[in-house]
Amino acid sequence: MRTFLALAIATTMALGWPCAFPDGKGNPYTPTELPPGEPQVHWSMSEVKSPTSACIVENRLYFASQNIANCLDLETGKKIWGAELVSNIVAPPCFVSGRAIFCDKVGNVYSIDSSNGKVIDKASTSSGIVAPPITVSGLIYVSSTSGKIVSFTPDLKEQMSADLEIPLSCSPIIISQGLFQQTSDGTIYVINPENGAILSNIKADPPIGQICQNDGLINIPVQSGVTRLKGDQRTPIELPSSPSCMVAVPGGPLVVGTSFGLYGISGDRLSWSVKTEKPVSAVSANSEIAVFGCAGGLVAGVRLKDGEVLWKATMAGDIVHPIPIVRDGLVISSSKSVTFFKLWDLNPEPSIIDLGHVPTGETATGSFSMSNPTNSTGPVQVICTSEKPEITINPGNAIIVPGGKVFFNVVLDSTGIKEGKYSTTITIKTKTSSYKVVVGYNIVPQPFVAELKLGDPIMKMKRGTQKWEVKLDSPPFLQSNRTMVPLRAISESFGPKVTYIKDGCPGSGRVDITLGGTIIYHCIGTNILTLKLPGKQPEAKTFDTASVIVAGRTFVPIRFIAEAFLATVNWDANTKTVIITYQPP
Repeated sequence: MRTFLALAIATTMALGWPCAFPDGKGNPYTPTELPPGEPQVHWSMSEVKSPTSACIVENRLYFASQNIANCLDLETGKKIWGAELVSNIVAPPCFVSGRAIFCDKVGNVYSIDSSNGKVIDKASTSSGIVAPPITVSGLIYVSSTSGKIVSFTPDLKEQMSADLEIPLSCSPIIISQGLFQQTSDGTIYVINPENGAILSNIKADPPIGQICQNDGLINIPVQSGVTRLKGDQRTPIELPSSPSCMVAVPGGPLVVGTSFGLYGISGDRLSWSVKTEKPVSAVSANSEIAVFGCAGGLVAGVRLKDGEVLWKATMAGDIVHPIPIVRDGLVISSSKSVTFFKLWDLNPEPSIIDLGHVPTGETATGSFSMSNPTNSTGPVQVICTSEKPEITINPGNAIIVPGGKVFFNVVLDSTGIKEGKYSTTITIKTKTSSYKVVVGYNIVPQPFVAELKLGDPIMKMKRGTQKWEVKLDSPPFLQSNRTMVPLRAISESFGPKVTYIKDGCPGSGRVDITLGGTIIYHCIGTNILTLKLPGKQPEAKTFDTASVIVAGRTFVPIRFIAEAFLATVNWDANTKTVIITYQPP
């Protein structure tokens, strides 16, 4: 028994083909990676009558329409073969050993050569089949409406049967103890898959859909929500309405669709939800994304970890089948068509823009780009909107052709915005999906600008539209080819306060400059200042010319101002003017 189960689980995971329940545990789950991005119709077969879900193997797609089993080329949608069977096929196919296995509503099982559509073998369970067959370790397991569960070889030789005498409406799943089957009255049977012997049974709530398993938990959809079983322990998870479909992701959440939306369940709690206008009727997943479909044709992809909607698409008809996920897209069977959507990532770059410090009343700019892959199936129109009115995007909308790249300018107008740090989101929407670019910026006060001309005792000040003049006791002068400026006049014009301490340093006085929580200490006559920032150790900074006292005023080189106040200092050689720009913190 243990050998069979280990082989069964290894075989199913190795196959990895996206049929209705590819992992053998009742899960429409596949580990295939799916790119993020823009779903585009690659091809569509319209006016298909009652299509089943699809099975995809080696770039071929197998599905049924009424009593016709079909094989298509996945890339082109071209029909390779069709096989007419006795009765309508109501369950999606499975695939084993080069055979496509189809079941019809009266209980026939067909083994079809996948290369040419020829029916090689046929068997019967003598009653209807509504649940998808599964294949594990080279055997096919079929559950019938009479209560009989049968296993077949690929050439449909019966290997095992067990008659539970109660209708079976869901597929069996594999658990560590054996073959797990639940009947319509809720009884759970564990069956020896080799001889059909019933190993154990317990009574549970009647299921209303396909059961599934992940991480040792059996998940049963019931009228009030989901019952999660682990041994004898039962954990009920209540939902706003009855489940219509679900998928359990190994190591991830249980994702459940209902009439009101999609729900992510982790452990015994609801972790996220997505509201929908129409009932969710199908859901599939890989390790990162859940894809769901609704009555009315809505298809959407959501991120598993938080339920964020990544994209949406719409197609004709109601979507009622699990959605096979392949490497670059999705195959969706609605009530009217079969469509292959490919996904193309338009990839906003960068996805985070930092506009830095922006003085109030001024503008700042940034940019991002979006690209449409060369092998995309067509042009994509994008429309950009911002959460906040101070952010504009140019162009606001654009069409990106295959292989094309468009740059978007982001402009911030800070007029009327209060000082502080901000973060906002630019949403870029296409016909079927949505992307986001986060923009951060820090609105700060207007900077002070001071102009000091050598030998001129008038300092010209400007802040925004305001202008004024400050008369200095002594004008700036040159010393050792360095421009010396009066410390107190400049400092207090910018806001910081200067305190003179006569005996603050050995043999000289000291000036302390207070700038918010920052304190600057300087011993007059030296070329060193000590900068003490809040929460940090004092840091010494040096400059090449020592400060001096002239006519009772302390003069420092302009580099002192730059180092102490983190100001920008420029020199206009033509007019012999120092221009100091100071941005208050």
